[in-house]
Amino acid sequence: AAVASRLQQRADACSPQGLAIAAWAYASSGTEAPQLYAALSSSAVVRLHHFQPQGLANLVWGLATAGHEEPALFAAVAAEAKGRLHGFQGQGLANTAWAFAKAGCADEALFEALAAEVPRRLDELSSQELANMGWAFATSGVSAPELFAALGDTALPRLASFKPQEVANLVWAFATAGVAHPLLIEAAAREAVRRMPEFSQQGLANLAWALATLKADGGGGTGAGGAAATAGDANAKVG
Repeated sequence: AAVASRLQQRADACSPQGLAIAAWAYASSGTEAPQLYAALSSSAVVRLHHFQPQGLANLVWGLATAGHEEPALFAAVAAEAKGRLHGFQGQGLANTAWAFAKAGCADEALFEALAAEVPRRLDELSSQELANMGWAFATSGVSAPELFAALGDTALPRLASFKPQEVANLVWAFATAGVAHPLLIEAAAREAVRRMPEFSQQGLANLAWALATLKADGGGGTGAGGAAATAGDANAKVG
């Protein structure tokens, strides 16, 4: 608490990298420090053009993970990041998309820029990051059929290495977004049968809902299967 209080008082003296690291570190630790997050956000928002892409990703990941609502900061990061996405690492792209969706601040222009950048970078993403990317776009409500097509093509040959929750979240994302990818969906169904004991109850419920929804209307979307299932917490990983 003493360290957080001191850091809060000296936020304006921190470098952009220091602000991003502090947000990431405190969020990773699970420490509740709303006043610190507010001070970090206030200091960062006027200096975002000095942040490196990884710093921008870590900053919003930290705030989203901590559940700290800061719409003005997210809007400013969206404006800053959308023209710099080519400088982000694959993990940074995934974490940024996840953070904006998690925080309920899915800036349409940013997600459209992500939809243009991400398909050619999908090979850089881990299985968790692929699932998180799908979850983020489905949650955002921004239409991105080409991204989902590329996401499905990338995930398909790697699906056996996905954790059960990642399989469930990925298929949930396709169903929620209303995008069909028959080969991926068939492979996911086979994985569920093969590894059923490894799936959580929620994971199986989400997978069953998604498969039924996609089968019902040939494309997905929440209308075909009634009320949409809720995906498991697709927590992002920062490195």
